[in-house]
Formats: sequence, C-alpha cells, structure tokens
Amino acid sequence: MKRLRLYTAAVLLVFFTAVSFADTARIHNFPVYNVLSQRMTLFSILEKLPKNGSLVINFTSIHCEPCRKEVPELVELSRDQGNTAVLFIYAEYNKAEVREYASALIKDDKIMPMVCTDLFGTIQKEFGVKSVPCTLVVDRQGRIRGRFEGYTPGNMEKIKHLTGE
Repeated sequence: MKRLRLYTAAVLLVFFTAVSFADTARIHNFPVYNVLSQRMTLFSILEKLPKNGSLVINFTSIHCEPCRKEVPELVELSRDQGNTAVLFIYAEYNKAEVREYASALIKDDKIMPMVCTDLFGTIQKEFGVKSVPCTLVVDRQGRIRGRFEGYTPGNMEKIKHLTGE
C-alpha cells in the first residue's frame, strides 16, 4: 500500500510539473523574412490573430518527402480555420528556390507571405529543431501548446485539435 502511494505521488508530481512547464514555455520575439523579402516578427503575427487564435509554426524543407505531405494539410487547416495562421520556415538558403517550390505546392497568394527561410538556422536553433518536419502550435499569448516531430496522421489530428477544429 505504501508503494502504491509513493508511486501515485511520483506520477502526480511528474504530471503537474509537465503541465506547469507547458503553460510557461513561450516563444521569443524575433524577426523572420519571408520569400517576398518582407520582414515580420513573431509577435506581430500573433497580434493579428483573433482572440482565440493559434499560430502553427512548421519547420520544413523542399527536400523532405514527409514535408510534402504535411504542408498541403497545414495550408488546408489555415484555409478552413479563420483563427489559425501557419508560418512555414524552410531550412533552405535560396529564397528563389523556396518561393518557386512553395508557390507550386501552396497555390495560395494569401499564404505565400507566411513562407520564410531560415538562412542560418537561427530559428531552428531557437526552437531546438533537429530534423524536419517539426511543428509547433502557439497560442495568441505566445505559449507553446504543442510540439510535433515528424509527419503522421495522428500528429495532424492533434494539431487540428489544439487549433480548435
């Protein structure tokens, strides 16, 4: 019985520590440059969201096969949900190559300004991204609500759930 109490206490401690960490993990404000050479900051993107809105930050690459499946699904999510914006951050250096690739894949002029490149890997380092695809769901206050490594249908369902679909 004593072991059961200790075990239960340990599980609850880990759970509440994880929950409190998730509530305090926030993004930092830093500039991003889209493939149209326009400068934005993460906070300026968050400010434009509706009160209950979410920002989905997707780290991706033109050379990543799973990313080619995930990007169109995230574009559809953005179109279907008026409260969700998607920021695509490509790992490539060549903006023109990314712009050409993304415009063929995304086919939406409203979303193209949300396609960026991470020229020096600075943004990826900030978020501890080791491989793509990697997707973060951030609320309007900048709190990270979810992090998803790799593409799976299960991850997409979780992303949709967190963004309110």
